[in-house]
Amino acid sequence: VVTETMLWSGGLAAVNIVGMTGDVVTETMPWSGGLVAVNSVGMTGGVGHILLRPHHKKKLNDGLPTDELPRLLFISGRTEEGLETTISKLESKPVDVECVKLLQDLHSSRISNYNYRGYTILGNSDKYREIKYYDGLKRPVWFIFSGMGSQWPGMGTQLLKFPIISESIRRSHNILTEKGLDLLYIINSTDKSIFNNILHSFVGITAIQV
Repeated sequence: VVTETMLWSGGLAAVNIVGMTGDVVTETMPWSGGLVAVNSVGMTGGVGHILLRPHHKKKLNDGLPTDELPRLLFISGRTEEGLETTISKLESKPVDVECVKLLQDLHSSRISNYNYRGYTILGNSDKYREIKYYDGLKRPVWFIFSGMGSQWPGMGTQLLKFPIISESIRRSHNILTEKGLDLLYIINSTDKSIFNNILHSFVGITAIQV
């Protein structure tokens, strides 16, 4: 606590006060802009303060995606219950691509004591999510490649919606065209006999793994 006059070099200053009435904001309130101070008191006695300046930027398309692709979001939390609440709230709302990008950037680096790690896929009709406790152990990365028999007709159709995968497949397609193979037809065809040719199976599986 500041109990005496101190030198101030200028710049922003946050002044916090705790009233005896204990008033707490419990619902959405209009905000006219300008600076806002956010204060947090932890259960262990830690106190945090931050002064935020508004970012005057109009959202493009109200934050809605311009495509139909699902968004994979990795996120962490201090407690499992808190992370469950955050993920559930995100899943209950329309996908906001700017919010997703902000959260991805925020959680791309390790946050101290955020030992619960999870993911969810937003914008998908089916719900996929998982939350695990992270014990800090760095595990090796394993690359697992599927073998013959993992192919099925039309296995590349949905994947081609993702630009980075589509670009890779088309590069492979252009190379294989010189060898007399139509990769795009092989991985998009719904003909059940397409993979009776073992060469089709091999190039189809390999191209998707690449």
